[in-house]
Amino acid sequence: MIITKAYQRDENPNIAHIEGVISTNHVDIQGESVSQDGLDFDYFLKKGFFNYEHKSGPENVLGYPTSVERRGDQTTVKGVLLLDRPLAKEISATADAMRKAGSSRSLGFSIEGQVIERGRNEKNQIKKARVINVAITASPINPNTSLLLKALALVGHQVPSEPSPAGSLS
Repeated sequence: MIITKAYQRDENPNIAHIEGVISTNHVDIQGESVSQDGLDFDYFLKKGFFNYEHKSGPENVLGYPTSVERRGDQTTVKGVLLLDRPLAKEISATADAMRKAGSSRSLGFSIEGQVIERGRNEKNQIKKARVINVAITASPINPNTSLLLKALALVGHQVPSEPSPAGSLS
């Protein structure tokens, strides 16, 4: 199942509004699952960033979040991508090239932070965690996330003839 994200160009050509699913209850490729109820996004919303491929340093900052919302068994984010950053432009160009090629593959998101509590009997189950940053990555640990470029059209298994309204998920 592909869970999509949205991307929308802003009136300001230096930023883009992004949106998408950043975490789900599904078991990831490392055999772990994350309880969405146990995720703390306070730090991420106040001081965290979107970064490039889990790399630290100011050169890898791509943008920042504006809101996080839990929707059933998944967590969504809205935020800003800083298009003046070379890596942010690369992400935009890559996602657009994938869309133009008709690829069913896409970039994704990956949460990063501190595990606070694991399941007592199942150590591969994360019960509580503090999210510090979210990576935009070509290799998300949770394969149920994917990046969608909204203004440029939809990327993934569904490609409608016209983009969805701003702020919506497919």
